Amino acid sequence: MVSSWKREVIKNFDRHAETYDLYCGIQETIAQNLAYDLPDLDCPDVLEIGAGTGTLTSHLLRKYKGGRFEITDISPGMIALARDRLKQENVFFSVLDGENIKLSKSFDLIAANMAFQWFEDIEGGIFQLRKYLKPGGVLYFTIPGPFCFQEWKTVLKKLLLPSGMYDFKKPSGVFREEYRTFKYPNTSSFLKVLKKTGACTPVPGYRPLESRQIIHSCRLFDETFNGHITWHILYGYLCAE
Repeated sequence: MVSSWKREVIKNFDRHAETYDLYCGIQETIAQNLAYDLPDLDCPDVLEIGAGTGTLTSHLLRKYKGGRFEITDISPGMIALARDRLKQENVFFSVLDGENIKLSKSFDLIAANMAFQWFEDIEGGIFQLRKYLKPGGVLYFTIPGPFCFQEWKTVLKKLLLPSGMYDFKKPSGVFREEYRTFKYPNTSSFLKVLKKTGACTPVPGYRPLESRQIIHSCRLFDETFNGHITWHILYGYLCAE
């Protein structure tokens, strides 16, 4: 049974599927970096989790020209756009909850770009995905790290206000991490990017801030950090058990 939180995640990604490509610059950069890490494989069976509109998918299709691809996302709206953009032979699109999969085959490669943070049980979800790797198969992923959006969290903590953002943990398999600081015109622009990509579902139980609290927080953030936000990105690799 899908939880109310997971239904909210799906709803937000569906609602913003049409604007995702306009605001996903950081996701595209991360996808490109992940693609460089992927191994050279001959005609592999590939499963992608959390494909969105196809940011990583396009790299997979170029890298593994003779492969067979199962491209999935939990959002029907997102996967519909990916299907329309990337129609090819041996590429199959489906709506799938990546941490609750039931498939009849296994894969040489499972890849996920900035998707596992939407699992309710990240370690458990990764453990289940590894069961779908062929002998010698590999799982590659990216996920936000513990210091992602630290500036915004710092402001809220200083004002004694709750944060709807997640305290990301390091999952198993992380082999590299990077910090990328981006300059946004202001706090509102940063929050708009999250919203327009659909990545705006808060932690369960979060009570939204009042308008005056949001205004106060944004003003302090702009004064303190001048629009600078750090994205902490973890790159992970695990092989078949």
